[in-house]
Amino acid sequence: MVSELSAQLARLDAGDLASIIARGEVSAGEVLDSTLERLEAVNGDLNAVIHDHRDLARTTVAAGVTGPFAGVPMLMKDLWACEAGLPHHQGVQALKRH
Repeated sequence: MVSELSAQLARLDAGDLASIIARGEVSAGEVLDSTLERLEAVNGDLNAVIHDHRDLARTTVAAGVTGPFAGVPMLMKDLWACEAGLPHHQGVQALKRH
């Protein structure tokens, strides 16, 4: 079951999320918690998130990063984008071990 806050935040795009975080209407931590709640509710059926980096996300939120989209959760598709220290196998099973 997804909370009412999660349902409301899920309807917002990244720009709107960034705006309400910047105005202090909701904290980056609340947005992250809401996002993780929805992820747990739907990812079992979708299997869209195969590398869950929630600890890194919590560390980033706790560090208080700044910028126009600070606090807005984002997914990295591992077909093209790479991030140092995180898995990157372009969806190819054989590359998972490399």
